[in-house]
Amino acid sequence: MSMSAHGRKTSGWKDDAPDLSPIPNAEHSFEAAKRTRDRLLANESWFDSKEVAELAHRAVEDADAEQYASHLRSELRLLGVRWRGKYLHPAFQFQTSGEVHPAMERLLSALPITDANWNAAFWFFERNGKLGARRPADLFAHDPDAVVAAAIQDFVRDENDGNATSTVTVR
Repeated sequence: MSMSAHGRKTSGWKDDAPDLSPIPNAEHSFEAAKRTRDRLLANESWFDSKEVAELAHRAVEDADAEQYASHLRSELRLLGVRWRGKYLHPAFQFQTSGEVHPAMERLLSALPITDANWNAAFWFFERNGKLGARRPADLFAHDPDAVVAAAIQDFVRDENDGNATSTVTVR
């Protein structure tokens, strides 16, 4: 044994080297996420930014359509996922009028939002025990309050005790 520069006993350089081995199952998890993403892109309905503007009955140029959708996303009123340099928006969040459902703002405020938002999209399209094993995306149009409550239970933690909260404030 030798002594390290910090005075602790070491058994040789191999033991002191940082563990650079890959995270167990990281590659598998990444591949599984890619398969899930590809499945969602193929099997669910998505709108690009121009289609979002058209749904809202706004005749706009492509750049203006992206700005319109970007504004809705920044206000947490519209979920969009980044795909190949542009945003796609899942269809479940739109009302038959073409407007974004007003409960999306409450719902998105409970979800972890990132630039790409794939984790949020995965949550919407996975079966959820809090919703009777239904997918949030399938139930949202009929019972948005139940979906918001499930999101709060899954993601919002009480800062005092770390437990999930179970109350929903309806606006």
